[in-house]
Amino acid sequence: MILLGDVSAAVTLLRSRPLELTVRIRPLAAVAAAALVLGLGGPAVAATSASSAARPAAGSATSGLTLLSLALAGHDVRVGSVALVSDTLSGSPAAKVVVTPVRADGKAYGEQTVTPASSPATVPSFDSAATLPAALGTVASIKSPVFDVSTSTTSGASSKAGAASLGSVSILGLPVKLNGTVDVSSLVNGTNAAGNKTVSVKNLALPSIADLLGALGLDLKALPIKTLTDLLAGLNLTDVAVSTAQQALDAASAPLKTALDAAQGSLDTANAAFKAQAADLADKTKAANAALAQKSAAGAAVAPATAARDSASAQFNAALATIPASVLSALPGANTPAGYAALSPAQQATVESAAPGVAASSAAFTDAANKLA
Repeated sequence: MILLGDVSAAVTLLRSRPLELTVRIRPLAAVAAAALVLGLGGPAVAATSASSAARPAAGSATSGLTLLSLALAGHDVRVGSVALVSDTLSGSPAAKVVVTPVRADGKAYGEQTVTPASSPATVPSFDSAATLPAALGTVASIKSPVFDVSTSTTSGASSKAGAASLGSVSILGLPVKLNGTVDVSSLVNGTNAAGNKTVSVKNLALPSIADLLGALGLDLKALPIKTLTDLLAGLNLTDVAVSTAQQALDAASAPLKTALDAAQGSLDTANAAFKAQAADLADKTKAANAALAQKSAAGAAVAPATAARDSASAQFNAALATIPASVLSALPGANTPAGYAALSPAQQATVESAAPGVAASSAAFTDAANKLA
């Protein structure tokens, strides 16, 4: 924001023949004000008298401006302030120019006063990096323009100040493009009293709100629409264009919201069905694991009975092996535990006498087999 609120001009003239005076304030490039007060050295009738003695010209002209005014993080910063005074009212002509390159929170930096004794003079550019408070250095970098200044009290009083550039400023690392010139003067002589200002600014380019917020680390593209709308309102940026765009966005979003709501409903239904199927599968898996555990337990339980059966079978076969073939051929089926059990008691006695222990082995086998059944 460039403010020329301090631009002003005031002119006061005192002459014995005011009707012949011509005071002209030239058009300014920025806001300027001029005041002219004309008085008489004696009674009004004497001012028009041909015999009135002319008094020497006396007057005062002031002029001043501030090129740039910044409000940054609660700080007030002003760049390129000049104040000119040309005065002949005090009897002894006086001319003075006060140049303040930078003023931050009321404190002047690099300020110089130029009088005819030190004129002409050049007020160098002031770089804020080395002197401004650290709190300001994190948000702004300022270089004031170089001012060429001259004052004179020859033939009245005159003061001039000019700069071939407007300096440079960066906000949060973003450059503010300032191309232009400034020329300020005040003059009182025997003919005129004038205050002139010319400020020329070309191709002014200020950082956008989006750039400033981005420099603070805020990604506007990642903000929800509601948050972005509240941000615009909070920054007093809501205007007709934004409101129209918001309405268009709301209208375009309405069908999309309906479709999204329907899709979300379908997704919720499918998700619920999936959860139910997953729960059923979990129950079935649990039951299968339980059955497998029971089978394993049952297998472990029958292992001793199986071993007993196999042992009894081996003993039975070993006993049968000692029976003469002529005996076994007369007793068909006696060579298996089941066949032996089907023999009559007399036949079983014959086998037992031929091979002692067959009866016990057959009984053990039958018992083990019954336990496995």
